[in-house]
Formats: sequence, C-alpha cells, structure tokens
Amino acid sequence: MTKTMTVTQFSEALGVSRKTVQRWISSGRIRAQKTPGGHWRIDADQVNKQWLRTSEFARAVGICHRTTLRWIASGKLAARTTPGGDYEVAAGEVARYATRATGGSK
Repeated sequence: MTKTMTVTQFSEALGVSRKTVQRWISSGRIRAQKTPGGHWRIDADQVNKQWLRTSEFARAVGICHRTTLRWIASGKLAARTTPGGDYEVAAGEVARYATRATGGSK
C-alpha cells in the first residue's frame, strides 16, 4: 500500500501553503484522491517529483528571490528551465537549503 499525506503534511514538506497545494490539486499539477469524508490524500512519492517556481522556493526556504536566482547562476542550486524561460527548482531541495539558510537551526 502506498503511503499518503494530507494537504497539510504535503504543504509542510514542500514549504508552501495549504492553499497552494489545494490550487495544485484543482489545476491537476498534483494527483490526489478524495476520501469518503471529503479530505484530500496525496501520494507521498509526489513530494520529490514536484518542481517549484523560484519564488515558491525562495519563500519556502526563507530567502530573497534574487538570492535564489544568484544561487542558480553560480551553480550552487540546480534548476531546470521551463519552456517560457523561467527556472524551476526540485522541491526536494527545500529541506536541504532551509537548513543552510537558517544556519542549521531548522
């Protein structure tokens, strides 16, 4: 059986708001199943498959958006380029960089 997460657990794992996760479900960006009680459950494996816009990553890590762009330009942070020319960062990087940005206090 696959492990699932609530919207709150998923949002905390990615460092985004619950509202953001709910928008992602509505838009089809992430797959989720509704329980008989009306709550959403998300496959836990999707956490590492998500890509965040640079602004979402910056907010989740607690740094300035420009710092995120500098990190990408210097090669400190890996990112992919979207067809529109913007950058996206793997969501799995949030935990790694949140610790660095806060000096290891997280």
